[in-house]
Amino acid sequence: MGLTSRAILIHAAMVGYDQEPTFERMAPGQRSMTERIEWEIRHGAGALRRAIEADGLLSDWVEDKAKL
Repeated sequence: MGLTSRAILIHAAMVGYDQEPTFERMAPGQRSMTERIEWEIRHGAGALRRAIEADGLLSDWVEDKAKL
């Protein structure tokens, strides 16, 4: 469910070559890059989550249960 190195490499190639790939990047029902990054920040324990925490920005990403 999280962010994969394959997805990051494909995205980097798209940006670097300024073109879409000739194949389908996403499987049916697969979450978008934005959704996967958001999930990784909210639920993951990797470097991205730790960087967000270190910068004091986690409260911008984690839902406040008191508002629910």
